[in-house]
Amino acid sequence: MERDVLRRVAVRYVLLFLVSVLLVAGFWFHGSFYELGLVPLLLVGGLATFLVLLVVRASTSGRIGRRRPAGDVIVGRDAAAAVASGGASLLFLPIDARVPRPGSVANVRASPSAPPVARVQVRDLRRRLVADISEAEARAAGHPEAGSLRRELAGGRPARPGRIVLVLEVRREDPA
Repeated sequence: MERDVLRRVAVRYVLLFLVSVLLVAGFWFHGSFYELGLVPLLLVGGLATFLVLLVVRASTSGRIGRRRPAGDVIVGRDAAAAVASGGASLLFLPIDARVPRPGSVANVRASPSAPPVARVQVRDLRRRLVADISEAEARAAGHPEAGSLRRELAGGRPARPGRIVLVLEVRREDPA
């Protein structure tokens, strides 16, 4: 993980250095550029400025564009806190919950009117019987054991062994 972070930082600084070299070369070429006329000056100068801004944005944020969220995932307060802290990669939702399709980006909220607590990429979506939830899945959802997760999913009612829930595998996106 440390090597990946160092590589990303090095690429960002190399991009910024190349932008600096491009700007210096642009100042040198600028003197003879006016001879070409106003329209080429506006088009090429606008394109060069756009590319410089795009490279600076990519080097500072680590990405060129940011996808818009395809929707919201409404979870309980504990699950929202676990996703926000990076401690949960699985979310268990009711079978009738509206969830974005896999591959899309979504906001995680504790209630429909609450502000987003995290931005996640939906990796996978599957159905699972509550009785079949394993200990590893419970830990990935931020629970110490599967029994506590099953009790939470039952919502204080008697647990039904044939109850089906949606299992949403997510990856928290970097806030930057």
